[in-house]
Amino acid sequence: MIVLSEYSFGSTFLLKEVNLLFGQLQANPSLDALYSMIYLLGSTQRLLTPNKVRGNTDAILDVMARIPELDLRDESTALLLLMMIEQQDKTLAKSLSRRLRKLAKAHPHLFRAILPSKPRGSRGRKRRRS
Repeated sequence: MIVLSEYSFGSTFLLKEVNLLFGQLQANPSLDALYSMIYLLGSTQRLLTPNKVRGNTDAILDVMARIPELDLRDESTALLLLMMIEQQDKTLAKSLSRRLRKLAKAHPHLFRAILPSKPRGSRGRKRRRS
């Protein structure tokens, strides 16, 4: 979905309109608005300054806090999508990762259902002391 929105909205010609739409979605917090804001941020992040991307990410996190019907699955999915988008800003990616780990620690059954299990043999071998 992020790729489709980047293809559709990822032009400098539409950037002003996308920013207006982002502001309108921010004013009316809902689950649909949350995902739309994430997709819009993913489509325009390469055109925005790092400060604007950080501001939009903070706006998305604010909308997440204002949605009463946001369940754990939607919150974790939104955080995973934001982590995929926010790979340039290391401090923000670290705070998103910390928040996601906190959710995973509090609700491990949910994350076992969302994330695939590790394949057998994926752990590294123990090193022998010589």
